[in-house]
Amino acid sequence: MKLGILGAMSCEIALLRQHMNVRETVNFAGIDYYIGSIGKTEVVLVCCSIGKVNAALSTAALIQKFGATHIINTGVAGGVTPEANVLDVIISSSVCYHDFTPGILQNNFPFAEEYSGNEQMMNIMNKVYQNQKREFKYRADRIVTGDVFVEDSALKASIAERFHPGCVDMESAAVGQVCHIMKTPFIALRSLSDSSDNAAAMSFDTFAAIAANNSASLIIEFCDAWVD
Repeated sequence: MKLGILGAMSCEIALLRQHMNVRETVNFAGIDYYIGSIGKTEVVLVCCSIGKVNAALSTAALIQKFGATHIINTGVAGGVTPEANVLDVIISSSVCYHDFTPGILQNNFPFAEEYSGNEQMMNIMNKVYQNQKREFKYRADRIVTGDVFVEDSALKASIAERFHPGCVDMESAAVGQVCHIMKTPFIALRSLSDSSDNAAAMSFDTFAAIAANNSASLIIEFCDAWVD
């Protein structure tokens, strides 16, 4: 098995890059892909840049060009529920879009508008989290995606009412859709950098790097725990 890992920003893959034995760097379509290993696991790591199109492009490349058999989308996100605290980590029970008209993807290819995280990968990650005491909470929940940084309390309330998600980001559903089409197991792992409200930008600036490392640290341990 080969694990493809993508994050949208450099801070989201920085810790992973530090722990990776990189054998080769390949530039494809203007983006660098790092090929090597983390622990026992063969890995291809990429900083895909922000947004759904960039995430979809890199996910397809990880699978088709670089041979990834499983995908993890890592990074930060905005919390939506009252119980979601900054620096908590959410693993995707499922992912979907908050900025698509309902029913369009259900009635057109790929005939699905919500994509489930892989159960086996989720189980391994759950065990990794429980292996030691953590300074952050962790849970499985729906992650919703759109091409907007949510920093408006009214928009946050609308998303919460329509989707009841654990958090909101800008890439996970695009990753999930590509993996669904290409029949590739995936999970998204997101640590909360902000609360998706009027103070989101300030919170993001303060906590993004710390939050990104919470997600990345679990993935490093996942790579040691993951066996064929």
